[in-house]
Formats: sequence, C-alpha cells, structure tokens
Amino acid sequence: MNSFARRGKRAVCAAVLFVLARALDVLAQRDSQVRREVASLGEGFTMRLETGAGGPRLCVRLESGRVRRVQDAQADVTIAMKNLDAAFLLMTGVIGVAQAYAQHRFTLRGDITQTMPVVRCVDIAERYLFPWPWARRILRRRPEKQMSSLLLYLLIFWPFDLRRRESTHASIL
Repeated sequence: MNSFARRGKRAVCAAVLFVLARALDVLAQRDSQVRREVASLGEGFTMRLETGAGGPRLCVRLESGRVRRVQDAQADVTIAMKNLDAAFLLMTGVIGVAQAYAQHRFTLRGDITQTMPVVRCVDIAERYLFPWPWARRILRRRPEKQMSSLLLYLLIFWPFDLRRRESTHASIL
C-alpha cells in the first residue's frame, strides 16, 4: 500500500476513534441502554481498541458513569485489529463487528463476557452515527434511539461542557 493511502486510512481511523469515544461518553449519560451496559462493566473498567501496527488506538476508562479517554493504560479488554485495512473497513461501516469477528479481522485479549457490553454500546453508537440505510447493512437489529442523531453530533463537537472536553482530550498515537 502506498504511503498516501496508508496516511489517509490512518487519519480516517483516528477521526472515527475520536468521534466514537465522544459519542460513547455522551450516550453513557443520555441513553438508558448504554448507561445500563456501562454500569454492568463496573467502575474503572478499561478498554483499548487498536487499529493495527502503526495505526491509531483508543484507550478508555469508565469513571463515575463517564467514558474517559486515557493514555495507554493496562486494559481489561483489548480489541486489536490485525491490520489497518481491516480497521478501516470496520471504522467506515463497510463491515460490522459481527462480520469482522467472523472473518478473523481482530483479536481479543481479556474476558469475552466483558467485551459483549462494549460491542452492544458500539452497535448503539453506530445506530446514532450512521444514517439508517448505511447502518442497516452492519447492524443485526435496530437499537431504539432515545435522542436525535443531530443532538448527539452537536454534543460530540460543541463544547457545551468545557470540563468534559478538556478531560477527554488525549492524543491519538
């Protein structure tokens, strides 16, 4: 793969991870389904999502019902995509988590029972973030929305709560 395409895929994955982390934080506060899944994981649960060698990664910890980005920490669960191409397909909604799992595009380190609530939260976030015709291809069921997608995007990108914005901002490696 040429370096221009690799840099582009890396940038898209980094942007998606940023939006996903912010969306999960907002949904953990405003969507009862995500709030319930987050509560089942417990305080201090840490998850890492890696997009392949040299790709961006996301590490989040649950603190007081919030999804906080943290610098690389010891993770309870790590989902590692096998390469940047596989991560790009997943991050852009070309394939869903179930299809990526079936095609062995990622590895899982940690307890799979702790991974399932994370996957359900990501499915719910995808329902909000992707238009339904797009999301229908990758989601097995249609999770109920409890707020509009437009409001979610506003809360992701607009600094309504500056303390949240400052505490969740972390560099993507």
